[in-house]
Amino acid sequence: MRKVLYLLSKRSDCPPADLIVSSSSGAYDVSIVLTQDTVGCPAIPGSRMYVLAGDDRGRPSSPFPTVSSRDLLRMTFEADTVIAL
Repeated sequence: MRKVLYLLSKRSDCPPADLIVSSSSGAYDVSIVLTQDTVGCPAIPGSRMYVLAGDDRGRPSSPFPTVSSRDLLRMTFEADTVIAL
């Protein structure tokens, strides 16, 4: 299974779910890290979603777990593909 990591940032609108590769086929393990303006995005089905620690300050609490910068770096190197939107 290929690991795909999405890094979402600086968007006032959340990207539509059809831009995110589907993990429903079982061929992909999809993780999404929300940063900056995307912290308030809703869940995208079929993916694990996280918020970068520190980027959630001053915003409503997120239902997603936070990851540190160190965690993000580890996730980046473990992924087969990294896509920044």
